[in-house]
This record gives sequence, structure tokens and C-alpha cells, in this order.
Amino acid sequence: MTLKDPYEIRDAIGDFAEGEEILPSTIQLVERATEGSIETSMGKRYFAIDLDSILLENIDLSETIWPEENFPEISQNVPLTVLKNQSLWEKVKDYWAKENPKGLEAFIKKIAVPLKEKLSIKSNWIKL
Repeated sequence: MTLKDPYEIRDAIGDFAEGEEILPSTIQLVERATEGSIETSMGKRYFAIDLDSILLENIDLSETIWPEENFPEISQNVPLTVLKNQSLWEKVKDYWAKENPKGLEAFIKKIAVPLKEKLSIKSNWIKL
């Protein structure tokens, strides 16, 4: 099995959240990114969202998603795993509601809710 480039996975996450069609095998990678790290062509990577760049007007959603070698610090980026981890979500929400509430709202609206719906994730703790 050929390992995917982490930036291809990042692009797929952004495209899928924006409603674009992606291959079923790629949908599986997006779902795995919500669960933890993925083995990529550059080693294990976690995927996290930059809440400052998500507010920019002229940027593709995928450009706000970063493949990180280590589990992301919540004070820097929002780990995609919050979609399946309620206790992590509570920490992230508490921190970013104070630091960047508009970025948090954009994350929920642009990434969290669309991915929850498309992947049928039952994380009722994340809502607009």
C-alpha cells in the first residue's frame, strides 16, 4: 500500500468539508484523521486547524489544516480529533472561546459541522 502525502490528506479534508466529491478510499482517510494519527509518506501525522487563518477571506479551507508530527497543542491549533473526543473538545472550546471566539465559530461552521454530518459522527457536543 502506497502511503499518501499528508498534504493530499489535508486537501481532501478541506475539500470534503466544503462539499466536494472525493473518492471513498479518501473518505476513509478523512475519517481516520478524526480518530488520531495517520501513517503518511512523511511518517505519522495528526491534522489540526489554524483558527487564525480560517478567518481569512481569500484562502482555501484546506490551507487552514496542518499535518503535524506530534499531537497538536490546543493553544496553537485545534486537533481534528475533537470531533470524536468530548473531553478534548471541552478544553479546546474553553481555551479558544476566550482567545479567538470568531475563529472557533468559523471552525465549527466550516469544518466541524460539515464533517460531522458527512461522516455521520454522533458528537452532539459540537454545534453552532
